[in-house]
Amino acid sequence: MPENVFFRNIHRGDRIFVSTGCGEPQYLVGALIEYVTANPKAFVDTEVLHIWTLGVAPYADEKF
Repeated sequence: MPENVFFRNIHRGDRIFVSTGCGEPQYLVGALIEYVTANPKAFVDTEVLHIWTLGVAPYADEKF
């Protein structure tokens, strides 16, 4: 299944909530970062909400 199938329902101005603590979907977050890296304009004005992480939060990098 092509990766863009996972993200085709995300649109400009949407909010993405990443579950907190041990509920963080690490595979999905990794796929999101790969997708945005390959398609830098894919999620213009999209906001990622994450209350508490127990690990690395690559989407919080300034380049995103």
